[in-house]
Formats: sequence, structure tokens, C-alpha cells
Amino acid sequence: MCGVMGGSRQTLAWALAHRIRGLALWLALSALALLGCVDASSAQEPPLGVPIGGTLPPRPGQAIPIGGWLLYPTVSQYTKYSDNVFNSPVAPISAWAFGIRPSLTAEWSNGIHTTDLYGNFDSAVYPTHNELNTFDWNTGFTQKYEALRDLIFRLNGDVVHKTITNGLQNSIPTPINAPQTVVLPNGDILLPNGLILSPNGQVVGHQNPLIAIKGTTFVNPYDQFTGTFSIDKIFNPGILNLTSSVARTNYENQSSIQDSTSRTFAEHAGVWLGPLFYAYSDGSIATTSFASGSSTAHRIVGGIGTGQFGLFTGRVYYGHQGTEGSGAAGGEVYGGSLSYYPTPAWLVRTFPGRRHAHA
Repeated sequence: MCGVMGGSRQTLAWALAHRIRGLALWLALSALALLGCVDASSAQEPPLGVPIGGTLPPRPGQAIPIGGWLLYPTVSQYTKYSDNVFNSPVAPISAWAFGIRPSLTAEWSNGIHTTDLYGNFDSAVYPTHNELNTFDWNTGFTQKYEALRDLIFRLNGDVVHKTITNGLQNSIPTPINAPQTVVLPNGDILLPNGLILSPNGQVVGHQNPLIAIKGTTFVNPYDQFTGTFSIDKIFNPGILNLTSSVARTNYENQSSIQDSTSRTFAEHAGVWLGPLFYAYSDGSIATTSFASGSSTAHRIVGGIGTGQFGLFTGRVYYGHQGTEGSGAAGGEVYGGSLSYYPTPAWLVRTFPGRRHAHA
């Protein structure tokens, strides 16, 4: 009897611990979703019609005007600590660091042509581990040509230098998001320096880039050169975006093994099916070439989304993803999201989804 009761206690304790771990994981994923680090798909609600005018100009007081250019300078300081800097399962390194990150974005526009120039550097110093000190920088330009209000061409050139290398590489590289003034779906204005303004010019928020590091990281500086060309076509009930990019990555160490060239093509389309529902598709294919060979990866999803009804929006999707070459694998991708807007300042989002893959 005592043995049975002891086993029951152990079973109950194990079940309770399992539930606690599951709850902790759910809370962690919810927190990531709340911060925008997790996304079920890249669906974007299509516009209801062709915009009346071009990109809205920034409000006075948010930029430094010089000779027809608008300058957005910023300086950020930070401190950070990690008990495992390189995410290593053996002999983890714990260290703290402080850093500085100045940046400058310059924008010129005549309503049809818009030029953005940007640059920044990020220097982090580890007082107890000087060998981990980093100095990263990024510079580039974006040229936008609005041939019509509903037809926009963009050309981007970007150069980035990183000190810390990620042990894992995305099979489908993400496009370069150059800083520029854009109108958000709710009518707010996102400035190149990250400030979000309401239509009447009041500051209502700030958007900070969040970088997620996955896999083992290590010190191996590299330079990446990327060229991107995209076309945006807006229809009365929808939108179509086509993007093509080429990226070259050169490493300082083991360059003959790690150097690579990636070519990517992506499409995004969305169309309203009525006053509430819209259909969308997101597809991309990328080929990455190394000295030892090459691999091709693809991902295509389609789904149905909703505009905001009450305090909610939602969407579901289904598709396929896979790779060809060394380590070939693939499978179905499906899931959905539900967003809740309790107040203008808060957004709660969940992403129930599943990916099934086979080698």
C-alpha cells in the first residue's frame, strides 16, 4: 500500500511538473508573440483601395532638415548579461557587457522619387572577457520610385559587418528592411528612427528591432553584401509584392568552407473576399551556394484572414516547405493566429500551428 501511494505521489508530482513546464512554455511563447518575435505567417492585411496620395511626410520636430534632406540621428546605450554567451552545452561563458549604438538615417523625397541613406555601428565591450568585444556596423541605401500611386519600385543595397557568427544559417534569407517612412495599416506613421506617430503628429510608440539568436554562436567576423529589388502593385481590393535579392557572405576564418552566395525570390499577395475576409499567399524560394555544393529551399503558404471585428482579428493558413540538396527534408505547414486588441496600447496574439516534415 505504501509503495502504491509513493508511486502515486511520484506520478502526481511528475504530472504537476509537466503541467508547470507546459504552462511556462506557453507563457514564454505568448510573451514572444506579444513582442513580435514569433509569427505564424507573414500575412499582411491588403488595402481596401488605392491610396489617395503617396507616403505621408513626417511631422515637424521629428527630423533635422538640411538642404531638402531629413536627418534622423539616434544614439542608444545598453548593458547586457548572459550566463551562456555562446549557447554552448559545454563550459558555458558568463559575462556582462556595455555598449553604444549611434545611427543616422537621411531621407530625401519629391513625392515620386525617395532616397534613403542609412548607417550605424554597434560596439560592445566585455570588461572581464575582452576577447568577446564586438564592433558591428551596417550601411546602405534604398531608392524608391512611385511610377503610379499603385505601382512602386524599390532598389536596396546593404552592407553589414558582424563579429559574432551564428552556427545556423537560414535556408531562406529574409529581405533587408531598410529604414524608411511608411504608413502603417491603422493610419499611424512609422519614421526611419523607429518613432510611431498618430495621423495628427503625436508620438504614440517606438519600434525597436529584436534579434533572436538560435543555435551555437562563435567569434568569426564576416561581411555580407546584399542587393534587393522589389515591386509593389496595389489593386482596388488587394496587393501584390515581388522581391528578388542576391547576398554574398565572406568570413574571415574558414572562408573556403563557409563563404556563400544566396539568391532569393519571394512573393506576397492578398485580396479582399468581402467586407471581413481576405485571402493571401506567401511564397519564397532560395538557392545557397557553397564551395562544396548548393541547396535549394522553398516555402509556400496560403490562407484566409479577417479584418478587425470587435476587438479581434484572426487568420489560418496551410502550405508546404522543404529543401533539396544535402540534408533534404520537407513537409506540410499549417496553423493560425488570433489577435486581441483590449486597448490601443496592448496586443495579445496566439499562434496555434504545426509543422510536419520528413527527410
